[in-house]
Amino acid sequence: MKYQLNKNIKIFIFDIGKTLFDKSKQKRCSDLTIEALVYLKANNYKIGVCSMRTIDHIKEVIPVDFDFYILNNGAYVEVEGNTIVNEPLLDFKIYDKDFLTYSPILSMYSTYQAKFNAESNGFIADEIGVIPNPYNVILFNKTFRESNKFNSKYNVYYWKNTKTLSIQNKDTSRVLGCKAILDFYNFKKENCIYFGDGPNDLEVFQELPYGIAMGECFPSLIKYSYMQIGNCSDDAVAKFIFNMFYK
Repeated sequence: MKYQLNKNIKIFIFDIGKTLFDKSKQKRCSDLTIEALVYLKANNYKIGVCSMRTIDHIKEVIPVDFDFYILNNGAYVEVEGNTIVNEPLLDFKIYDKDFLTYSPILSMYSTYQAKFNAESNGFIADEIGVIPNPYNVILFNKTFRESNKFNSKYNVYYWKNTKTLSIQNKDTSRVLGCKAILDFYNFKKENCIYFGDGPNDLEVFQELPYGIAMGECFPSLIKYSYMQIGNCSDDAVAKFIFNMFYK
């Protein structure tokens, strides 16, 4: 296993929540995890994140010079200072009172109830208001059946345990964001290792051969994972990197 990974891997993609950083337990990414990420950079691996979080928040909680950012579940992708995917959600009509709107740099909550819902469910809520052309719209207290009514026109991510859904352009996704990065570097999917824990990581695990599931993860990830490691709170990602890639 160690030889195969060392031979193939050229690029690391990380989910953030409960993978690199656990908001419920940490104020920022641990020193050991930061050390591991810096080590990868120093050894010429490409590293980046795939997240719903804003770029400023990422830089605040993980002070590392990432090579790329796959944001808004793939609706915005930036690599080495170049924007290669930029697909805001232009035509979505919001009928709910309490919701979030996201851009790569900002998250806005429509009401203080929306802010409470956001923070209770692990989303970022920066300012009150509505982003005119958001990349994602987050709706709360929705059933899976309700989420289905958006599927024909939009790409929808649904979190069953919190009854929350994220809506974005139909032709954007985490998988397509990862593919855009691989194409930019002219890498194959066998050159990529991806770390994640949530239901919005499932499509990536189904596509890439080296999906690493966190210990506390969405159960369906395990079936498609290359392997499962420990928890974010135990620095599982850092320990994996130093065990498998330390030279």
